[in-house]
Amino acid sequence: MNNTQQTQKTPALLSHQLFEANLIDRLYGKERQEEEDEESSSENAQCLTILPPINSSTLQELDLTNVVKNAQFRHDLLFDNFIKFKPNHLEKKINDIHAKQYWNILENQLLLIFNKKSSDNRNLKLLLTEFKSILISLLPENCASECNAYLNINTLLNSIRGCPSWKIAYSFLIDFIEWLQDILKRHCAPARDVLVDKIFISFKNFIIPLQNTTIVSTSTSVSTSPLPPPATIPPVSILKSTNHLIEGIKNLFDLLELMKLDILNHQIRILTPTLVSNIIQFEQHYYHVKKNSKSLPIQLNKDISDPTLLLNSTFHSLKIEIIKRLSCCLKETSLPDCLELDNYRLIKAKLQLRQLTCITICRMMYNQLLTDDQKTIPLGIFNQNIFSIVSHKHSSYWTKNISRLSLYMKQITNTPIETSFIKDWLTKNFSPHFSNLYKITEAKILNMLVDHIIPDSNLVYINLNSTNFDNFKIFNVLYLQDFLKLLKSLYLLINLHWQVYHDHYITPTEQSIHYQLPIPSPQDSASI
Repeated sequence: MNNTQQTQKTPALLSHQLFEANLIDRLYGKERQEEEDEESSSENAQCLTILPPINSSTLQELDLTNVVKNAQFRHDLLFDNFIKFKPNHLEKKINDIHAKQYWNILENQLLLIFNKKSSDNRNLKLLLTEFKSILISLLPENCASECNAYLNINTLLNSIRGCPSWKIAYSFLIDFIEWLQDILKRHCAPARDVLVDKIFISFKNFIIPLQNTTIVSTSTSVSTSPLPPPATIPPVSILKSTNHLIEGIKNLFDLLELMKLDILNHQIRILTPTLVSNIIQFEQHYYHVKKNSKSLPIQLNKDISDPTLLLNSTFHSLKIEIIKRLSCCLKETSLPDCLELDNYRLIKAKLQLRQLTCITICRMMYNQLLTDDQKTIPLGIFNQNIFSIVSHKHSSYWTKNISRLSLYMKQITNTPIETSFIKDWLTKNFSPHFSNLYKITEAKILNMLVDHIIPDSNLVYINLNSTNFDNFKIFNVLYLQDFLKLLKSLYLLINLHWQVYHDHYITPTEQSIHYQLPIPSPQDSASI
């Protein structure tokens, strides 16, 4: 209903808008252009034109054609089919200094224009041109003619300067911001309506004081021009009006970025099945172009000759090579180029492995401190309390919180053992390099990962239930959920890697090396 009404209303508004635009340009455009040409050759000759912080170039990075060519994005999409692009607040903080400089420069130039001390509006003109270009690119094609009619740059510039009079400028600007509010609400997501209203209020607060503005001449000489003298805003209102205008423009460009993100996320949601289905071919081409002249860091045993064993043997070697990188007990090595897209995932998996290992060690300590007549705390409550002690934002700090963990253990067990003993025991066994208990516990988890990751050409992770893990008695359902998160991520990671590099692995080279995962044998770890 609203769209129909708007369609019927637009021609009348457009006619009124064009009449006022022509009147402003006819009465004042020619003379102002002559003044600008004079001043541009003498005054502020060295003033630079600067693009706004959000412009066509920065938003071009969010074009679908550029995004689907991004290897990191395509790789991440397999692990999270609902991935969404959001405003990069970190990048905004980094560029905040440059943005503040831009808005300060624009504000100072507007103040000079309003005070009739300068007519240099190059930055304002460039800003309006960028806005028009971005808006037209975000709207349907059938809105282009409407935008071109309302977004007449010269008319807008003259209106903002109050030419030829604030009365005419006020009427023009009111029509413009009402049209702008309407077209943004028609084409933005409903969640953006609050920001659209905020922009409208800022622009209206800039325009309303102009309604009762009288013409104030800034010249003492007698004018021979048949045109009325330029209007000026009363000095008291100048700074306040400029602040409202700058605030509205800032929010307007933020809204354009959000619109671009909304459009991109919608397009990605539609294309996700297609993008995921050809991920193997895409990554093969990506690495072929990028790494064609280099050998793979992960290679096979050149002595493997039995073709019937080649597939399983090479997949197993690859699986061990990747999984062993999660161990905190081994010396860290540089990440191979072929795993560069999984750098963040491997770091996260390593933290998950350490968390599983440490919480298991804490539970062992708790069980040792309990007496026969004491009731055991449910594992869920125990885990929750432990994590509340060690968690900090997105990480867990186990060694830094040993004192608090020791105190908690003593309180819940009422043990006569000194807190210092518990602290020393945890300090030793939280160390991956000096504790055999840590190494054995971690090794059991790693062996479980190795056992349950199998070749899967379809890249479909099968949800495993607790019956698959009866051989690891120390885990129960709550431990298992954390373990399954780790398993699912590695299952997809390793199988995707195998599919991409399959041809490389089944062709052993002279420089091939056979890797073995230094995990304790089941006999060594049977004591747990």
